[in-house]
Amino acid sequence: MSRIFNRSLAAKVSLAAVLATGVGLSVAPVASAKDGNKVNNCLGQYFSTSWQQVCHGSGATAAGRYYSEAECNWEGNEALFKTRKVGSKEVAPGVDCTFSVIDVMTRYQG
Repeated sequence: MSRIFNRSLAAKVSLAAVLATGVGLSVAPVASAKDGNKVNNCLGQYFSTSWQQVCHGSGATAAGRYYSEAECNWEGNEALFKTRKVGSKEVAPGVDCTFSVIDVMTRYQG
């Protein structure tokens, strides 16, 4: 019984030492987004393989259709159309690229 107690105590002391030194499990930071060109406050935003169309600030400044096209590395491009009202901030997710997104171009089509 004392052997189990000693192991338990040793484990607790080891854990306390690790926590006290700040060493231990850490969470990887979230990858920061890169932005494509901006049109009427709307743009394509991309990470490693995923991308989306978003509108910042006060949202879309013009109502109409917004077209975003992601340039994918080593494969065909992915695109989406999103009809927006003035003030729209809705996120429209694009189809992921298999390898990586190089850039996202957004156009306003009225």
